[in-house]
Amino acid sequence: MARDEELDPAARDALEACGHLYGSGSVPALRLLRQYAAARTWAAAKSLLPLTGHAGIGCDAALAGAPLAAKSRMMGANHEFDQLATMATALLNLNAVVA
Repeated sequence: MARDEELDPAARDALEACGHLYGSGSVPALRLLRQYAAARTWAAAKSLLPLTGHAGIGCDAALAGAPLAAKSRMMGANHEFDQLATMATALLNLNAVVA
């Protein structure tokens, strides 16, 4: 995998944008969602679901023209985050059926 200094400036900027997107939107949304779910405040938890996927969409757009080295750096993180958001969605939907 390429190190930061081996990436061109546009790729570094794209990766930095991904970090900002995840750090400011999706990660806090998942943390709040978890807290609402623990308190069984399902309506509030469900209202946060749309925010969890926004970072991945924005990150894909930021990396659209980046070289493969930069894209591959985020592919694993995006995949894991997508799995986490999908699991949270499934659990909330399951609770809605059971409740």
